[in-house]
Amino acid sequence: MEEEFVSHTGSPSRDLRTLAEFPSELIAMALAASGDLVLVLDDQTRVLGASLGTDVRATERIEIAHWRGQPLTSLLTDDSRPKLDKLMAEAAAGGPRRARELNHLDGTLELPIRYIAFKIDGRFLLVGRDLRPMAELQRKLVRAQLALEQDYERFREYETRYRVLLETSREALALIEADNGRVRDLNPAAERLLGVAGGGLDGSALSSEFEDRSRDAFAVAANRAVETGEPQSVAVRTRRGFRALTVDAQLFRAGGEALLLCRLFPEEAPGGTSTEFGTALADLFHKGGDAIVLTDAEGRIETANESFLNLVDVAVARELRGMSLADFLERPAVDLSVMTEQAMRTGRLSGFGTRVRTRFGAVVSVDISTTHLSGREPLTFAFVIRDLSRHVGAREPGPSVDGEAMQNVIDLVGSAPLKELVAATADVVERMCIETAVQLTNNNRAAAAEMLGLSRQSLYVKLRKYNLIGRSDDA
Repeated sequence: MEEEFVSHTGSPSRDLRTLAEFPSELIAMALAASGDLVLVLDDQTRVLGASLGTDVRATERIEIAHWRGQPLTSLLTDDSRPKLDKLMAEAAAGGPRRARELNHLDGTLELPIRYIAFKIDGRFLLVGRDLRPMAELQRKLVRAQLALEQDYERFREYETRYRVLLETSREALALIEADNGRVRDLNPAAERLLGVAGGGLDGSALSSEFEDRSRDAFAVAANRAVETGEPQSVAVRTRRGFRALTVDAQLFRAGGEALLLCRLFPEEAPGGTSTEFGTALADLFHKGGDAIVLTDAEGRIETANESFLNLVDVAVARELRGMSLADFLERPAVDLSVMTEQAMRTGRLSGFGTRVRTRFGAVVSVDISTTHLSGREPLTFAFVIRDLSRHVGAREPGPSVDGEAMQNVIDLVGSAPLKELVAATADVVERMCIETAVQLTNNNRAAAAEMLGLSRQSLYVKLRKYNLIGRSDDA
């Protein structure tokens, strides 16, 4: 490595001639102080004199006395010899010259020196600087850079492990600042318990998600955990959904900062711990024989089990993303509206008979039970769908044709024209269809009218016509 700076000294012989006015010992001392190694060469590159600088002599024991009388080329590495020729040629020309790096090799001694050369009275004066301190500094910088990169990779590895553990843990965990209770991190399990969307609590106080009385209790427990260093437990209720939780707070320090690790547990379910109960429900969802679908308030599918995929001939669950349950119902708007409205009013709807249309157009008779999941946003409705195609007679029969009405139609044969017979039969069928629609919609006349393709006013007229007003009100 050589530094390509240019020294613009006009005429060195003339400029340095005034040095003769000074004692030779003083000139030698000045040269020794200005360079780490000073050499005097003849025009054959033979070393006439060699002197180490003051700093080098004070810190190191380097023997160069035997260099005198030897060609300098014998004391250089192969790649430095052409550089020496250029150095001496520039000095002989007397014009601009460059500092060049020469690597000395003398036995076990390796000495990188940057020289600048002058020609004075037929001899060459080489003043050099030792590059070893700079090389050592460069090595230290490289080692420091490598250490920083290794630390960064190690940090990324730890961060990845932390994220994977936090995201996949079934246990609800919240990391909050000890001094102000603000959320530093919250895993998906905790977000589901608190009913918040992903990242919705970052920078907010965890206590803001508890109802008023629970906030004070949580604050007292958190302060006690900070003061004593002992784990503290407190019972709280969430602001969204009013769910009962137990919060365990544990103090720890990281990077000079005090943090609280909060573990959130829902209240214990009947018949066992919440963990066991949740595991049992998960097994029922994934392994159950009936199709189960969870949707949002608009009926868009959030998740569905394997039995539903088999029912509607969908290969993988991700194909359902963005689809509505209505897309698979034979009467999309009517059926979904009837089920969700009834479930919103009463909490559940059982035994709704309809038909499902599969991905490839096949139609399957089913029985659907709907449950409204309050305080579980975005999951709002749960649908349990039972395939009836293999169970003949499993569905409760709808209203049967009135026997007396049919007998009256039969008695008219031979005594009335065909036109009157058809009209009478049509009345019987119309009445049966209206009764069926009212029963299917649980006496929701708006939904029944939509199912029959009638206006609401027309449906009321026909209910009065067939004397079904009182019966539908009793249903």
